[in-house]
Amino acid sequence: MIKLIGIIVLVLIAIYIFKSISPESKNNNSVEESDILNYKDPNFILIPYDINKPLNESVVDSWNKIQNYWKEKHPDLMETPCKKASKDELDELQKILQVNLPKAFLDNFAICNEDLRYKDQENWVYWFGPESRYVINKEDNSYNDLVTMYKEMNDIYRDEWNKKWIPFYDWNGNYNLVLDMNNNGRVFVFDPEMAERIDKYVWTNSYEEWLEIVAKEVEQYGELRVETIESVLGISQNSKPTQITPLTPEQIELEKAVKDMIQNGEWTEETRKAFEKQGHNEKALKQMEEMWSKKNK
Repeated sequence: MIKLIGIIVLVLIAIYIFKSISPESKNNNSVEESDILNYKDPNFILIPYDINKPLNESVVDSWNKIQNYWKEKHPDLMETPCKKASKDELDELQKILQVNLPKAFLDNFAICNEDLRYKDQENWVYWFGPESRYVINKEDNSYNDLVTMYKEMNDIYRDEWNKKWIPFYDWNGNYNLVLDMNNNGRVFVFDPEMAERIDKYVWTNSYEEWLEIVAKEVEQYGELRVETIESVLGISQNSKPTQITPLTPEQIELEKAVKDMIQNGEWTEETRKAFEKQGHNEKALKQMEEMWSKKNK
């Protein structure tokens, strides 16, 4: 009897050791975190963010230019340092999304994890422009939280969306700028009506290249302009997105409608008509109105 008990104990110990060293148990944290999205990539193994590695020089330079612009324009709003994402927050983000993100993209949040600073209608700092920069915002769980918006894009555009696409910037609920992790983190503009032609809308081959364009726009114009984003939708992948074409009367009308919508916080019939003139179908209009309504609850 004593021998039998001893054998059972040894078997239980062996099972425990096997489970503790198995690949599945090593990735147990990522499975738990990904439950937020009900998604698990069996090939995902977290590469932790290394705080000891120097920050990407291009990302640092771009953020210096952006912050210097705002320090000159609104010094009173720039007295406190930018909130930074921690190593734990960056690792958790990758676990939830089940993908190892480019270091330059993570460095971006390690430098500044804020979407805006606001005092009143005349005094505000929208780092890239008056649109939504997605950040790691677990407290609010709102429209500017990257994970929340990733989930919404999956839910709303489930037929067109790919789980390796990471949205990081929203242009008025119409287009999203996306990090394509199926293709080494290139940046493209997501148009829900043209998802099958995604290669046409590739903007840059990396996040740091995109941020360099943003820094130049902010220095010169104070924001990433609507027409700059629009230009990507009208050019080939090999063209330069900084080659801006003149706005058509319809685009000018749309720009005014969008600015009114942002200022008043309401989706109006004028906004709808302006988008409709740009060729958006009924499905896209409903999706945009739904996203805008959620965003401004």
